[in-house]
Amino acid sequence: MNLSFRKSCLVPWALFAGLMGGGSPAGAITLGQLDDFQTGGVAGWGSPAGNTVTAVIPNAGPLGPGDSALNVEANLKLLVTSGSQWHGNYTAAGIVKISMDVQHSNGFPLELRLGIANGLFSISGSGDTYETIDAITVPNDGQWHRVTFDVMPTDFIDTFGNSIDPPDPAAALANVTHLRLFHNPASRQFVGEAVSGSFNLDNILAEGVATADDADFDDDGDVDGRDFLVWQRNLASGTQHDQGDADFNEVVDAADLEVWNEQFSAAVPPIAPIPEPTAAVLALMGAALLLRRPAARQ
Repeated sequence: MNLSFRKSCLVPWALFAGLMGGGSPAGAITLGQLDDFQTGGVAGWGSPAGNTVTAVIPNAGPLGPGDSALNVEANLKLLVTSGSQWHGNYTAAGIVKISMDVQHSNGFPLELRLGIANGLFSISGSGDTYETIDAITVPNDGQWHRVTFDVMPTDFIDTFGNSIDPPDPAAALANVTHLRLFHNPASRQFVGEAVSGSFNLDNILAEGVATADDADFDDDGDVDGRDFLVWQRNLASGTQHDQGDADFNEVVDAADLEVWNEQFSAAVPPIAPIPEPTAAVLALMGAALLLRRPAARQ
């Protein structure tokens, strides 16, 4: 495909955003951005090709009753794109990972990839487009799985339709105007595989550099029963460290209890064993007893 044809395929961002109901290309991505679909809306997630139906399903999330999830159903290609809250400068925001909960029961495992675009692009991948080098396999067992994509420049490869020479994923991450999640075992495609299927998504989170786990929720310098009570009160509802989030993923769950248990156990000093008396100590004790014996009568 020659360069002139590629350029003729590009869709202006303003037109694409209008079709998708998106916002400014400047975007609003922030560290800790979380889509948990608890408000009942799809948070802008949909499909540029119109072949994907997205809907929020109550009580379908990983936590069960009261936890909603986004259902993605495709009759042509398993592809879903984000709302404008995921556009912007990932580098300046300090975002190095995007994690999410995924569940599905298709007749095949999901091979998920993230795709990004910078500026002008077409929905089929022409323009300044990239995708994660490695796909993440999600088993088709009907269970929820937490998956995490690394989103540093070295984690992306240009797609076959990319018209930037040389490719520059670092520049794209500094101005993401399009984020998509798709299933495709083949690399460098930027589109979903031509299969019908569905999956559920929840708790899509923009993460920074990992912070060391910390179960001292009340910041009093130790990990104790008070911290356990903080975790217990906020289980499944808290999102902050002072509410019981020990691993800083903005969800208070069983994983945070495991951190508390490890750090509480580590904080309890072991009982020191009583040392065996040495030979010198035994000799001294014997001498003391001899000195205390009364003198023999004459």
